[in-house]
Amino acid sequence: MRISTEPIGTIVQFEATGSPVITDGEQRKYHNFWTCRAITTHTGDIHTLSFTVNVACIILAIVLLSVSFWSDPRWRVHRRTALTLTALILPAFVFQFYTLFFPWPHGIANRLFVTLLLTWLLSTTIDLRALGRE
Repeated sequence: MRISTEPIGTIVQFEATGSPVITDGEQRKYHNFWTCRAITTHTGDIHTLSFTVNVACIILAIVLLSVSFWSDPRWRVHRRTALTLTALILPAFVFQFYTLFFPWPHGIANRLFVTLLLTWLLSTTIDLRALGRE
């Protein structure tokens, strides 16, 4: 196998043999995420639709559950945490969506959104288990 000394050849070889997550090669090849910067494929369209439906449902559930915690006194301890995380999740999602259309660090925005989302889910799970023991 001949190793290319040209930059483009090296990038192509890295994407073929290395981690596409680092170069974001797979994302650009197969996923369009509502943008025109990538080739539209059936795989990308399905991924985009799945992402849109799943994230919309999760965000809606988080908002509705956080608001519903105020109606039950047993959730008093978790109310502020849930609403604070919800208040952080919503702008994090908007920021992630915004970075899709501009050359900003989409990976960082995505990890911020996912971290906040998982933090909300885990904190709610921990408090739910504590309520179940009472």
